Amino acid sequence: MNQSKSRSGKFINDMLIYGMGTLGSKLITFLLVPLYTFFVPVAEYGYYDLCLSAILVALSVVCLQMNDGGFRFLVDSTDNTLRTKVISTIYKAVISNSALVLGVALLVSMFTKIACLWLIVAMLVVMAFYEIAISTYRGLGYTKYYALAGIITSSALMVLSLVLVVWLKLGIEGIFLSNIFARIISVVCIEVKLKVMSRYFRQSVTDLEIGRQILIYSLPLMINGLCWWVISSSNKFFIEHYIGLAENGQYAVVLKFATILQIISAIFYQAWQENALQQYHSPDRNRFFSSIFNSYIYAMSALVVVFCFGLRLCYPWIVNCDYQQSVVYLYPLAFSSMIYAISTFFELGYQCSRCTARSMPSIMLAGVVNVVGNFVLISHFGTFGIVACSIVSFGVLLVYRAIDTRKYFKIHISARSWVAFLLVIASGVLFYCTPNRVFEACYLVVVIAAALIFMPQALHDKLMARLARRA
Repeated sequence: MNQSKSRSGKFINDMLIYGMGTLGSKLITFLLVPLYTFFVPVAEYGYYDLCLSAILVALSVVCLQMNDGGFRFLVDSTDNTLRTKVISTIYKAVISNSALVLGVALLVSMFTKIACLWLIVAMLVVMAFYEIAISTYRGLGYTKYYALAGIITSSALMVLSLVLVVWLKLGIEGIFLSNIFARIISVVCIEVKLKVMSRYFRQSVTDLEIGRQILIYSLPLMINGLCWWVISSSNKFFIEHYIGLAENGQYAVVLKFATILQIISAIFYQAWQENALQQYHSPDRNRFFSSIFNSYIYAMSALVVVFCFGLRLCYPWIVNCDYQQSVVYLYPLAFSSMIYAISTFFELGYQCSRCTARSMPSIMLAGVVNVVGNFVLISHFGTFGIVACSIVSFGVLLVYRAIDTRKYFKIHISARSWVAFLLVIASGVLFYCTPNRVFEACYLVVVIAAALIFMPQALHDKLMARLARRA
């Protein structure tokens, strides 16, 4: 019992650390969304969002997902020699890939003109080094500095956006420059303190075996990342092509808000990833994993309902009138984010066992379902068809992984979790049927009260004990 409390306590403590860093930083980032809607035209913001989507998919290729591979190998390493080999290997790979990106961009610029091409390339390269750097901090055990990097980045992004977008009125060029310099400032600040590069990076160090092992682990994750992009971000290109940039701007804004749920789930994922790797070989693994899973389902279900109804009440005050019709897509996108978040819990079965290649069939199947569904549904249902297809794709991913990972751990889903999940679906119907804002506000209060009253006792006790210690 004491061991279980200790494990749960560590997990909650890790979540609080990641949460303080991630939520603090992302709060600033999302405050920029309404700011951008007031100072950047809809079509222009739609173009920036397409560029960002392209950067994110290219990021997996440039990094070869070695940010995740490096983290996994650094977690298991206590020897400085091994750490030097791992860090030197991943940094040298990113340097080589970045040089290749610059060469390709130069070649492309000779034959065609792409708006903001060099800003896109600069942001891609800087983001690649940033992702490698913060994953290295986390793998070395500098969890607080990992969180601090996010806070510094978003704070710098806020200041730079106010200067470049609001004051100098540079439009999307200002958004690009703000993102580039914010990440450079963050990494420089952390490096000055930790000196990770000077301690561990050696240009002369080459270990082909370490590189091979990291690639075996990382490449399946890269393919997963590409397929995840197909499911979550290629939708924007379908909307732009079939409906237009203005509609994509609407979709991009509401998607930013729905992504808040993915950020919260990412906090859980980061904390759970570390703890799951450490507890995978414990004798009561299935019971412990099931306890965490059921608490997660409960929390995510309550969060989706409260978030969607609460945000819709505030939407007229935080989003420019040109973007306000996008609120109709909020609830299904939030539900889609929840389904994906649950599927990531089962993904850790592949990582714990180091069988990351087994994760590829599920995400590839979901990607195929998404692309085919987009072609079929967008012509009949427009953007709602895209959103529905996203839910179906993530549903396929969840079911496949829940079944396939039973060879690694077995999850018992409690009746309380099923009730919470059904509440999310029922609330989705009410989201489109509520007669007025007074009813919405009352329903929101009822859901919050019910979530607090019927909170699982184990989760309640752990949270109260942790908060009491910090008080």
